[in-house]
Parts: sequence; structure tokens; C-alpha cells
Amino acid sequence: MTLSPGVAETTVKFKKYPASSLFRVLILGAAVSLLSRGSLAQDSQPNYEEEIKRAQANLATQQYNEAIHGFMRANKLKEERSAECYRGIAQAYYELGTYPIVVENCDQALKYASDDSMRAQAHHLKGNALEELAGERTGALAQAEGEYRAALGLKLSLAMPVLHYSLGTVLLKEGRVAAGIEELNAYLQIEPQGSMAAKARQAINDARQSPTQAPASVARTGAPDFSIRTLQGQQLSKGTLGGKIVLLDFWATWCAPCRAALPGLEKLHQKFAGEDRFVLISISADRSAGAWREFVKNAGMDWPQYHDRDEKIQRLFNVHSYPTYVLIGPDGVILQRFSGWGGNRDRLLEDDITRILNSLPRKPQ
Repeated sequence: MTLSPGVAETTVKFKKYPASSLFRVLILGAAVSLLSRGSLAQDSQPNYEEEIKRAQANLATQQYNEAIHGFMRANKLKEERSAECYRGIAQAYYELGTYPIVVENCDQALKYASDDSMRAQAHHLKGNALEELAGERTGALAQAEGEYRAALGLKLSLAMPVLHYSLGTVLLKEGRVAAGIEELNAYLQIEPQGSMAAKARQAINDARQSPTQAPASVARTGAPDFSIRTLQGQQLSKGTLGGKIVLLDFWATWCAPCRAALPGLEKLHQKFAGEDRFVLISISADRSAGAWREFVKNAGMDWPQYHDRDEKIQRLFNVHSYPTYVLIGPDGVILQRFSGWGGNRDRLLEDDITRILNSLPRKPQ
């Protein structure tokens, strides 16, 4: 067969390459192809910034489990040495009410923190978690105070005035009223219109009106007139509840401290289940009636429940934080008002309610 000049020439040129050289060319080409594909695959994998951004978005939209997994993935990309990730994980667990894990992750955040801002945030969040653990850990309130003071020692009070607010509230819980009011006022001086300003003012007012602090000449405050129709169909009002001890529980399903307080409320409810002179009423601040109903059903909250959809009852009682509790005596006078549950609050309330009940005249047999 006669080859065309072009084919013959090409064949001759091809034969100039030894077999070993051709093998090396093929291997080199394959290697270049693999490197190219590897580079593309590497570029397609999420990086630290992308994982952090997604985790923070999940945290902001209350998708806490997804946020935890996202921060964990990001942390692996930093050889598990990211203070930002540990702090994010701690925040998600705080919202879920798993406070011991919050403390552990805050400690890790403090271990790897490279700036005072992150250290202050970790100290603050750890203090918040310790406050929630006050009913389970001896000395938790004192430890929380120590965390807040450690954060304030970083000289960031102007950048984080909420530290004064938190220190003030924990001091009030410890019974150190004057020092607590001083810290709350320090917060208000820095941020008079801040997000916690209304709560700070209410806490100061409550502390000053506390029976253990107010002078004997101060008149007691009567509960405002109110009327509600409960989830169970009961029509309750200040008038119909006259002669009874009433504990109002202002709460919301999205409030982690409120959820953490449920076992204590359930304990009180069971303790006085056969006592018709005591009534526990939970008043929800939820926007979604469906979410509220579902939660109440699943949690077995079988005492009177009310959905304050228009916030009318909250405004009547000047409630700005959750949970808030108002104890009303049989004469319609407010005996106690406090925010947060913590410590041995259920036992103290049980003692107070029992003492008041014992002071009431017995019904004729």
C-alpha cells in the first residue's frame, strides 16, 4: 500500500519516540489531568469562612442543632482550636438549655481566644450558664459573679455594657441588693435606651419594693384588674380569684430559661394539686398560637394556660423579660415579683405558699 506523503512523514516522526519516552509522556499527561481534577475538587470543598457563615445563619434562625454541626465542621478546619467555633457551639447549647455543655465550650473558647473581646464574650456566656445551673450546683451564683467580674476586668465595659447588667442581676439573686442596684445603674448610665434598659429599671424597682428591703411604711401594691379565658375554657379574673393565692408565670416557648423552669413549676403544681386556694396560671408571650398549643400539649402543662396574643396582660403587669413570676396574695396584693427561676426558687415558693395557706381560716366542714 502506498502512503501519502503526509501519512508517511507522520509515521516516521512517531517512530522517533522510544517506548519508554512515550510511556513517560502518557504518565505526565495523566498526572496533569489528576492534579487538575484534584485542584477543582479542593476548590469545591467548603472553607472555614463559609462554614462559619452558615453556622451563624443557622444560629440566628434558631436552627440550633444545625448550627452546632456547622461550628464543629468549621472547627475541624482549624484543627479544633477555634475560639469562635467553641463560643458559637456554647451559644447554641445555651439556647437549647444544655448548660453544662455551655460551660465546657466556653472554657475551650477561653483557652484558644486571642483577643479580649472573645474572652469577654466567653466569660459572659459562661456566667449566664452558671446562673441557670444555680439550682443544681453549689456556689454556681458565686461562680457566675466571678465570670462577669473577669469579663469586666478586661476593660470592655463600654463595649459590652450588658456585663454590668448581668453582674447586677446575679448580685440581686445573691441577696446583695445595694451592690446589684449599683451595677444596674452603671449599665443604665452607659446604655440608657439599650435593649436591657427596661429590664434593668424593672429589676431595680422590684429590688427596692422587695419586702425584705422596703421600709414598713411603704404601701403594698395591689394587682391590676385582669380577665382571661384559659386554654381549658376557664374564665378567670382578679375578682373570681379573690381569696386565693395566685402565681402568674409569664413565659414563652422560645425562652430557654422558661423551659428550664418547667420541672420546678410542675413540682409546685403537683404539690398543691388538691388545694383549691392556690392557682398557678401560665401566660404565654408566643406569637404563634399553634406553636404554643403544641408545646403545652407535649409538655403536659395541665394547669391554666393563657395565650396573651395582644400582650394586654403583660402590659398590665409591666412585664418586659421572661420568665417573670408574680405571686398575688388572697387579698389581691402582690407579695412577690421576680425574674428567672434558678437556685432553690421552687422550694422557697412552696414554703411561702404553705405559710400563707396555713394563715388562712379553714373552710367549715
